[in-house]
Amino acid sequence: MTDLTARHRISLTLGIIAMLWTAPVCALADDTAAKVKAAYLYNIAKFVEWPDGAAEGSIVIGVVGEHPFGNQLPRLASQKISGRRLVVRRLEYGADLAGCHIVFLGEGMAGSCRTAVEGLVDHPVLTVSEERNFASQGGVIELVQQGGKVRMRINQEAATVRRIKLSRQLLSVAELVTD
Repeated sequence: MTDLTARHRISLTLGIIAMLWTAPVCALADDTAAKVKAAYLYNIAKFVEWPDGAAEGSIVIGVVGEHPFGNQLPRLASQKISGRRLVVRRLEYGADLAGCHIVFLGEGMAGSCRTAVEGLVDHPVLTVSEERNFASQGGVIELVQQGGKVRMRINQEAATVRRIKLSRQLLSVAELVTD
């Protein structure tokens, strides 16, 4: 009986050590994914040309809903693109999104994404989301995780309707989709 109890203690101890050992690795993986996705958002902004009137002042990024950027939003907000400061705003669903240059629609917005996208058709706002089929449902850029890598699906027609010009470099690294 004592032999069985000793085995249980050893197994329990090894299980706890394994959990503690892998916890920081999981946190690191989440942190790395957050950095990669924040870098995507930043780099996407570098390859977008907004129409006159929207091409001045700070570049405003609105983030609605749950987002995959972890603690990277303040770092993103400290960046500049072509001399223009990035401003990141956390917004509630239903807020006026037309004052943004880029709107990231986060998780939990599945039913609301289409409504938000339709409400921005007449505005030069680049819409980005990880929601499945976002680009094929009128969003401009859908971030897709495939095989441990982040890929982009771009709806160039949706960008054109919003008077947003996406560079060839950006289009060349994405899968192009239509509504």
